[in-house]
Amino acid sequence: MTKMQHDDDFKFPKQHQPEPGLQSKMSPQPDDGSTTYAGCN
Repeated sequence: MTKMQHDDDFKFPKQHQPEPGLQSKMSPQPDDGSTTYAGCN
């Protein structure tokens, strides 16, 4: 059985930005898959 990863395993610095936040201002920027998704081919 493998260990499940939890949010505590990822050590990104805390960030605060007023709502609505902009992904372009986050570091590292989140990947929503809209440009990196390759599908089954």
